[in-house]
Amino acid sequence: MLDDSSIRQLPHEQPVSVVVAALGSDLQAGLASQEAQRRQKLYGLNTLRTKAHVPAWKRLLNQFHDPQVYLLLGAAAVTILVSKLEGGSGISYEALIILAIVFLNAIPGFVQEDRAERALASLGKMMPEQTTVIRDGTQQRLLVQDLVLGDLLILREGDSVPADARLTHEISLLTIESSLTGESLPDRGRDTHC
Repeated sequence: MLDDSSIRQLPHEQPVSVVVAALGSDLQAGLASQEAQRRQKLYGLNTLRTKAHVPAWKRLLNQFHDPQVYLLLGAAAVTILVSKLEGGSGISYEALIILAIVFLNAIPGFVQEDRAERALASLGKMMPEQTTVIRDGTQQRLLVQDLVLGDLLILREGDSVPADARLTHEISLLTIESSLTGESLPDRGRDTHC
C-alpha cells in the first residue's frame, strides 16, 4: 500500500530503501500487476496533460487582461477625451505613446507563451512509447502511459526517461539533457547507491 506521508519528504534525499518502502514496491519484484492497476485507476495515465489549443489571436488578447493594462488604457482614453475637449483633432501624442507601450508590452508575453507551448508540444513528441519495468518479478515492456507510481524502470543505453524517477543503481550513467537545458554535452551521472 502506498504511504503518501513519508514520500512527500524530499525523496531524493532519503535512502532508496525508505523511498521504495513508502511506495509499497520491492527492489527485486517491483509492483504486483493488481496494485499497478489499482494505482492507475487512482492516479490516471502517465501522460502530459495538455490544454485545448488556444488560437493565436486569443493568446494575444489574453496579454491585455491585466489591471495595469486596464489602467494604462483608461489613461489613454482620458488623454484622448481631454484632447477632444480642448479642441484637438485626432489622437493626442501622449495617448499614442501610452497605447504603443501597452501593445509593445504585450508582444514579449505573447512570444514567450508561444515558445512555451511549442516546447511542450516538442517534449510530448520526444517521449518514448514503450519502456521496460519490473512487475510481478519479471521484466515487461509497457506503454509509457501505463507506468504508475512505484514502478521500477529498467533504462538501457539510448533510452529516454519516461517519467520522474529515482535512481537505485547505475553503471557509467551519462544523460543528455540538451532538449531541456540547451547544453550540448552529456552530464556524467553520480554514484546514487544508498
